[in-house]
Amino acid sequence: MKKRMTKRKSGGQQVYSDSFKILVSREYLAGKLSYSQLAQKYNLPGEATPRYFMKWYQQWESNLELEVPQAVESEDIGLKNEQDLRDELFQANLKITA
Repeated sequence: MKKRMTKRKSGGQQVYSDSFKILVSREYLAGKLSYSQLAQKYNLPGEATPRYFMKWYQQWESNLELEVPQAVESEDIGLKNEQDLRDELFQANLKITA
């Protein structure tokens, strides 16, 4: 598989895309390959790279905040609003007849 990386213009470390880090991390989590096997498979510099990907992935995953909407009983809210409207109408009718 072709590795997904770019080199910084100043030389130095390679920069890997987030999607590639996720791919390698999930493959490790599947339990089929070790860090060194992943490094060899994706032509990474060493087993420290997929190990870093795993640390990055765990941090990335923990930072995901999935918003779970609070359970709201819309029927109760609708009934309350309807009852309030009926009360207001009743009060208005009383004022008109008075």
